[in-house]
Amino acid sequence: MKNFCRKFKNQAIFDIINNLGSLLPRLIFSTLEESAYVYFQQTLSRTKDEHIQDDQWQEEQLSSPSGQKTIKFNALTFYNYLLRFVTIISLLVITFGIPYSSTLLYIYGGSNLIEDSGPTLLRLYCIYILFLAINGITEAFSQATMSIKQLKNYKNTISIFALIYFGIFYILINKIGIYGIIIANCLNMLLRIITNIYYVNQYFDWTIQWSKPFQFSYYYVLILVFSLFICYYTEKCSSQSVQHPLSNKREALRLKNLLPSMLCKLVISSKAISCAPITFNRVIQTLLDEKTPPIS
Repeated sequence: MKNFCRKFKNQAIFDIINNLGSLLPRLIFSTLEESAYVYFQQTLSRTKDEHIQDDQWQEEQLSSPSGQKTIKFNALTFYNYLLRFVTIISLLVITFGIPYSSTLLYIYGGSNLIEDSGPTLLRLYCIYILFLAINGITEAFSQATMSIKQLKNYKNTISIFALIYFGIFYILINKIGIYGIIIANCLNMLLRIITNIYYVNQYFDWTIQWSKPFQFSYYYVLILVFSLFICYYTEKCSSQSVQHPLSNKREALRLKNLLPSMLCKLVISSKAISCAPITFNRVIQTLLDEKTPPIS
């Protein structure tokens, strides 16, 4: 009975961590992703399949090659800057989120959230945000410029990744418990990032350096590492000196009230799973738009 209650408690804690951790992706990264998708879709010509290339499209390509190169260069510059921006934001989240995870959870929900798996889950989620940010921008570019055939192949690839995700999810959840959910999500995002970056390089004829947005100066990296250690040390010192004012009885009552509404959201609210329907909706909508005849 004790293990059963502990399992439900971990599920409730995971739901709280998922809601807290997804604030940044929902408020900032999702907006940037949608804006980038619209920009790339309106700026760059969607790649044409060889069997549907028409004379008008060929004339547009041949009429102003320098203009096409300029448009592609501007889009690539915007892509690199945007990807670099979300990477910097994610690294800052990792730098300050990992050491101060216990403090944040204690302020939010009391000592019940920091006794078991709460701080470790939040630290893993901070790392997961980095994968979400990179995948969002690369996926926006890929889906905005893919041809119809490539979109169909991409939809099939995402389906395969979903099956791989569920397999990894099942293995990790049995091996390391609730931590396996976020780790499986990170691996799923990594597969999608690799696929998207491969397409981006293919789109620019392998003339770009894919790692350019992730190249930072040594001073910046040293500052981040130094800040991480300073924050970790100060958090340790403050946690030893601060007396928690809330009683265990009050915190237990609060967590008890949270449990009923959170137990059914363990896997459904997982960000990696919720990303897949969004991707499918965007791909399917594009395919439907291509099949719909224009209004004369």
